[in-house]
Amino acid sequence: MKIGLNYVVRTGRYYHFRYTVPQDVRPFIGRTEIKKSLKTDSWQQAVGRAEQIISRTLELVKNIRKHMLKTEKRPDREELIREVVQHAFHDSLASDERNRLGRSPLPKQAPSTEDPSEEIAYLEGALERERFALARNDLSTIYDYVVHYLTDLDYLDDFGHPADLTKLCRESLKAYIVQLQVELERAKGNYDNPYDQVTVDSFGTPGPIAAPLVRPPAAELPTPEAPPAGITLSQAIDGYVDEQMTAGAWLEKTRIESMAVLELLKDHFGDVPLTHLTHRRLLHFRDSVLRKMPIHRDRTPKYRGVKLADLLTFDIPESDRMSVDTQNKYLRRIGGLCGWAVRHEHLSTNPASGLKYKKKTRPNEERSGYSPENLLDMQTALVQLPANCHAWKYWAPLLAVYSGMRQNEIAQLHLDDIVDKDEVPCFDVNGRGDDKRLKSKAARRLVPMHPHLVALGFLDYVEDLRRQGEERLWPDLQKKRDGYGKPVSAWFARWRKKWLTPADLKQKKDFHSFRHTFDDGLKQAGVLDVRLPQLMGHSLEGDQTFGRYGDLLGPPQLFEAVKLLDLGFDLDKLRREWK
Repeated sequence: MKIGLNYVVRTGRYYHFRYTVPQDVRPFIGRTEIKKSLKTDSWQQAVGRAEQIISRTLELVKNIRKHMLKTEKRPDREELIREVVQHAFHDSLASDERNRLGRSPLPKQAPSTEDPSEEIAYLEGALERERFALARNDLSTIYDYVVHYLTDLDYLDDFGHPADLTKLCRESLKAYIVQLQVELERAKGNYDNPYDQVTVDSFGTPGPIAAPLVRPPAAELPTPEAPPAGITLSQAIDGYVDEQMTAGAWLEKTRIESMAVLELLKDHFGDVPLTHLTHRRLLHFRDSVLRKMPIHRDRTPKYRGVKLADLLTFDIPESDRMSVDTQNKYLRRIGGLCGWAVRHEHLSTNPASGLKYKKKTRPNEERSGYSPENLLDMQTALVQLPANCHAWKYWAPLLAVYSGMRQNEIAQLHLDDIVDKDEVPCFDVNGRGDDKRLKSKAARRLVPMHPHLVALGFLDYVEDLRRQGEERLWPDLQKKRDGYGKPVSAWFARWRKKWLTPADLKQKKDFHSFRHTFDDGLKQAGVLDVRLPQLMGHSLEGDQTFGRYGDLLGPPQLFEAVKLLDLGFDLDKLRREWK
């Protein structure tokens, strides 16, 4: 490929590659120009390096335009948005009514946990919050829900353009507000609302009492052929676990947790043929076993070693039982086993589908991020750390909130993972070596370093360790079964109580909340494009992004997003010297 003079320019000592991004693809790339140092003062070397870059760049533009052409072929974008919003709206309200139908009648002296007034108060509060968000055009509250829903419907690729996704988020927020209004009326026992009135009207005008329905003789109904017994439950468990471990999809911790769930399943049903696990039987397992199980069965002396059949006869207090979140986690593991069986044709459908409890809160509400007030209190607590404390106690919270990295991703960093890419200092999150593991393939990424971390002296800390001949960023952390993060987790669980209120602790504010704070902060700064899932380490293969070209965005484009994050810290007060 011939390189035109417009692509190679000399700026200062070195030549640079420069490419003006076409107007039509700028919303996807997030900038008007791509510029990269070629790190040479030789014209011939510069041209050779630029040829490789322009080839990749033009391929990127080509892929984006293909994606744009695909989405433009849809004749009516507004119709597609209406279709998705209506689908979600009706599906949510139908699910809400099914949940109400499945509830047991409340006695006159119902426990306060089932008091309808609590649901009414929750819905009224949610309605007020969402209306306020709509008035401010704050779409961050609905964004995660929309992306997850689009993924489930396999519609995500149809919303490749940021403007389409923004429009869909706004319309979805409007529909969610109406949904909350309907649910609020239902909670009050009022089915005379505009939505449910349609169902009432469909009954029609009363007429003569119809004759009783007569069930057709059983002989007239087709009798399905019984499927072969196939593999047993234990064989399925062995095959599923072996596949996950061989593929490197699970950590040892995941295997142990999953086996605890699957062994409980086998303890209840026995080593039955896998086809014995029907949806109805698994539903009974959920309601009759999981609901009654203590959360820490093997750690609590009065439950440890007790056979399952005997344990289910115990009057286990609610405070000792599994939470809904934990039950859903168990059901997700069982669903994974059944999904494996479907893929390998041991089952025709997944009997665990639809077993998980649908919670009133959306994913972004389940664990709270830190408020500005929380962060200022944390700043005070960081300043008060002892002068001789471990360096990670100071840096780990700051790296987490300024980068969105997970706890173990931070704990396992090597000095070689602090890199300079395209003149941007970055964290190279990777699974290289025997001592590092990532949550998923998508977790491997480059995260540009926020300027505030540089201002606080993080790079100086790194260089000091390099001069000492160290290899790891936190030399005093020792690897355990689940990686390097356990000491960080244990310390943070204690330390956070010094600067969080009891109300904050009840909102599940923990180390992972830094990741939510980073995510929410970028959304509020207007970063709703492909850069967000790439920074968070979410899948770029269709789960939480707009196409398969997103992983080609480099550190300079990502840095433009990261630097928008303003957490309100006083850097002069927060800075400290490390010896």
